[in-house]
Amino acid sequence: MFRQSPQAAAARLEQLAAEFLAGPANDLEMAGGREPAFGPALFGYAAGDDPVWLDFKEAVAPRYWSPKEAFEKTFPGQAAVAGDLSVVAWALPQTEATLRDQRAAKEFACERWVHSRYLSQPRVVDGLARFLLDHLGREGVAAVSPDHLPDFTHWPSDRFTITSPWSQRHAAFAAGLGTFGL
Repeated sequence: MFRQSPQAAAARLEQLAAEFLAGPANDLEMAGGREPAFGPALFGYAAGDDPVWLDFKEAVAPRYWSPKEAFEKTFPGQAAVAGDLSVVAWALPQTEATLRDQRAAKEFACERWVHSRYLSQPRVVDGLARFLLDHLGREGVAAVSPDHLPDFTHWPSDRFTITSPWSQRHAAFAAGLGTFGL
């Protein structure tokens, strides 16, 4: 993968994600048989030296990790050049069936949404991250999932109630996937 163009590397990651999402982990676990919890992943990419990482550090907390810091926590002794790092982010959209049911829901979230959010999301998001890390590692690519590092934690914040040293939502924003939540 080191010798691939950025476009070829991105296509490979997106192919791997599609394979994972076609498998048994991406399941709503509802009565009636297997049903995908999420649709095809939407990918975005950000440069490790994008100034937005400094903006996050300033807005969130000085101990918020830059991509370089997260990389060096994973690979101690391997100095990283921020400009050589790429941040890969993905969003997992709801399926058309979940969107349809959610539109019809009047008082509470629909059953499909509840299953996707609380039962499937942790398994699928964590599973996809580990699946990609495993494949990248076998292909000789040093990669990290910052929110799976032993140092990842949450702490109280006067400004945000609670915060952490890395945010998948911030990474998605930096990678051009938009904003999520409030």
